[in-house]
Amino acid sequence: MPRRDEEARRGLAAAVALYQHGRTRGVREHVHEVLTGEPTFRESWLRDVARAIRGR
Repeated sequence: MPRRDEEARRGLAAAVALYQHGRTRGVREHVHEVLTGEPTFRESWLRDVARAIRGR
């Protein structure tokens, strides 16, 4: 049974807010910029992640 106390509710509210914030174009573009600045960006799997994020 999941907890139903105030701390659990605040945690869930924070998770929902973070999820909604991450769905904004500005945040996705920022994550894309950070990824493309990484030295490992030459690896195809990381480029695929960046493309998937930017494409939304």
